[in-house]
Amino acid sequence: MPLTNSEVDRMTAWLQSRGVNAACPACTQKQWGLGEIVSQPVSSRLGSDMTAEHLPAVSLVCGNCGFMMMFSAKLVGLR
Repeated sequence: MPLTNSEVDRMTAWLQSRGVNAACPACTQKQWGLGEIVSQPVSSRLGSDMTAEHLPAVSLVCGNCGFMMMFSAKLVGLR
């Protein structure tokens, strides 16, 4: 799901407020761009029953090599 302009502003402010200014671990560049909100499947086994949940996450994508970093959309306040 694409981010709205308001969500981009909120995510950018959240990253800055926490000092997130990391170099890409794959290529060492600092060319991050905001991606989309994605839904990561989370499964847990409880006895013989399998339950599936989804964790909404915001992706940051390196503009140089495409490496992706994920942040919890719930913790950021976007979902």
